[in-house]
Amino acid sequence: MLVRYPRLFGKGRVVDEMVLNIDLAPTFLDLAGVLLPEEMQGVSWKDLAAGRKAAKWRQSFFAEYYKELGEVPTCYAVRTATHKLVKYPNRPEWTEVFDLAADPYEIKNLACDVALSAKLEAELAMLMKAANYTVPANANKPHPDAKADGTK
Repeated sequence: MLVRYPRLFGKGRVVDEMVLNIDLAPTFLDLAGVLLPEEMQGVSWKDLAAGRKAAKWRQSFFAEYYKELGEVPTCYAVRTATHKLVKYPNRPEWTEVFDLAADPYEIKNLACDVALSAKLEAELAMLMKAANYTVPANANKPHPDAKADGTK
């Protein structure tokens, strides 16, 4: 993302912290001097862009993709600076674990690495609890009206 705001952000600054699309609204509100609503997710990155290190910035984030119908399965994931775990509800055999530093193209699935998987599973569980997330009961199950070929 490129940002230009010369009054506050220095020229040519690069920020490597994990900033998400849910951080845009909190940042714009912060820049406008408006308090964030309590229920709003995301964090202002104004201080990061201004060159001030945030006291406590995210080290990971939770992501979910929910597709009720079609070819794309529902999944949820945790992403850290160096790793990613992707889980598919009702399909544990599809679990994916990647070392993004060593394998940025996600070629080698490390799901069989018990220690790494357990560490990422714990992080995922913490983030899911913080978001009050529950996996949809019908995730990755055929739609009741679907025919054998996937059509209605």
